Amino acid sequence: MYYEINVSDELYALAREFSKAGSTLYIVGGYVRDSVLGLKNTDIDICADLKYDAAIDLAKKLGYEAKIVNEKLGTISIKTKHDAYEYVTFRKDNYSKGGAHSPDSVSYVKDIRVDAARRDLAVNAMYYDILSHELLDFYNGLADLKRGVIHSVTPASEVFASDGLRILRLIRFSQALGYKIDAETAAVAKSFVSNLADISKDRIIGELRAIVEQADRYSVPSAIKRSIKLINAWHIMDQIITIGGRKIDYHGIDKVERGNRFAMLLYRIFEPYVSRCNNCEEYYLHNVLGRGGLGVSNNLLDIVSHLVSITHTEPNHWSAYQFKALNTAERDLLRVIDSGLYSKYYDLTRDMESNHMPFTRHDLKIDAKYVSSTIKNPRDTGYYLDRLMYEVLEKNLPNDKKHLESMLQTILLSENV
Repeated sequence: MYYEINVSDELYALAREFSKAGSTLYIVGGYVRDSVLGLKNTDIDICADLKYDAAIDLAKKLGYEAKIVNEKLGTISIKTKHDAYEYVTFRKDNYSKGGAHSPDSVSYVKDIRVDAARRDLAVNAMYYDILSHELLDFYNGLADLKRGVIHSVTPASEVFASDGLRILRLIRFSQALGYKIDAETAAVAKSFVSNLADISKDRIIGELRAIVEQADRYSVPSAIKRSIKLINAWHIMDQIITIGGRKIDYHGIDKVERGNRFAMLLYRIFEPYVSRCNNCEEYYLHNVLGRGGLGVSNNLLDIVSHLVSITHTEPNHWSAYQFKALNTAERDLLRVIDSGLYSKYYDLTRDMESNHMPFTRHDLKIDAKYVSSTIKNPRDTGYYLDRLMYEVLEKNLPNDKKHLESMLQTILLSENV
């Protein structure tokens, strides 16, 4: 089928070099799909039957930068002055039993149909011949785009049995596009959710992040909501969290800035574990989001920990420091999680600031060295600073040097120190 897709002059030049070498260069996957839909996509995947080393030589001949990304899979990156491409050699993937994302071995092939058969979804398996403008559609991906349906390329049992990550990709693409999943494809994918246990945590994190951060890529309403509902319905978190998953509350995830959505998702994943227990945050933080669970970064662990701590504490002078310590992103997240609680903390901290009240020991207008030198045992300095904090926060003692030093003497006399 003849089709015209926008292709840069630099990519045309590369395609001509492939042609001189007796090969045909194709664009494949998302760029073709989105071009057909009239949508912008800057990620361009290209492929041909030439081995990656030959492709590197042709790219460098044009002055492009080219290097190996994954030698086992025959993948290289090519950078021109204006664009970047990922090139892969036609191949057949060979998997062992289980759902591991990476094949055990690959076989390089000349037949484009064999390469198409290793892909996951029909809408992602269309090839575009750059020089002849021919669109190759072996699995009726165009028809799926017109009907608003997603189905697998080869039998779904082969697609999802070999790679559990494709289940999350199926959810991501179908819901972001607003398409219905073919009944057989959905049933088979759901039956293989246990294969997600074989996928590395970093790849799972990548897909979960993409589900929430790329959900509005096609301007489809409620894409995040529908994705999370499908994750819950298929009990996917049970396979990802070793101590057992919980249903995820999707509310608010689409209301925060795109860069904060993944943190909000993590909060929604984690919060149900601690909402009905006391002093269990550390255990669940490790086993749900930390090294015993998803293995997210320490920065994200800190954000979720801060949010859980503040949303499970009644606003008062002692807990106000938690709110004051939140960064801008954390405050934005809290505002969406519980706007009423946010307002209470905001008003409380403003009131404390206007009255020069301390949020931490460091805000007391007394030198810790003075306290240490005044008391009998310097190791008790923290204790006495906390006593002074109590007097200021609970009994309205003015937070100034004179009153604090006088109160310290009063406390020491009362204790006969």
